[in-house]
Amino acid sequence: MLIDTDVLMWYLRGNEKAKRIIEEQDGFSISVITYIELVQGMRNKNELLLFRKSAPLKTIFFKNGTLINADKTDFRG
Repeated sequence: MLIDTDVLMWYLRGNEKAKRIIEEQDGFSISVITYIELVQGMRNKNELLLFRKSAPLKTIFFKNGTLINADKTDFRG
């Protein structure tokens, strides 16, 4: 599931509905835009480091209209 910045912020602020939605998921994704918005909202480098450590990121992009997980794709061929 792709989680929007607003929902993620509500979750981080303790909103029960957002918490329920996110915690019911078996993992979730955020867009690059959401990532940038979150990084811009960090108050200091420690928050950024904590975020990066607690939220491992995967590289995902579109190729010929298909969603590709770059972490599981061999691009050598």
